[in-house]
Amino acid sequence: MYNALIVFIVILTLSIFVKSGSSLFTYVDYGLLLIASYIVVSIFYVWIKYIDSLNLYNDLTIWVVRIVGGLAVLFGFLLIFSSQMVMIYTYNTPRNLVFNNIYWIIGFAFILLGAFCEFRSTRRYGVFLYRGN
Repeated sequence: MYNALIVFIVILTLSIFVKSGSSLFTYVDYGLLLIASYIVVSIFYVWIKYIDSLNLYNDLTIWVVRIVGGLAVLFGFLLIFSSQMVMIYTYNTPRNLVFNNIYWIIGFAFILLGAFCEFRSTRRYGVFLYRGN
């Protein structure tokens, strides 16, 4: 993930110096979107693995996971609706895929994280069980 973050910073720096109407800018913009999406997915995968490893033998922990899941879903919907406003207000500006689309990608990731929290709160044991021989 750190390599992707370094590549993201390098391409972001490169995009500052590239003319916004050129075809190279389009490739740089798509590259930034793909790398930013990879970073978001990898961060949320780590969070899901952490939530899956929680010990849910206590009822208080189960309710905390449910409340956090509900708040994550609510925050995800707020991000998706705010991303629509960003797209509306930046419609006439030069094309910028990363900063217009990363909001709804993060919003969907929060919704999936919240849904996983809600699903995980109904089970006492982890979803991803790795049992050795």
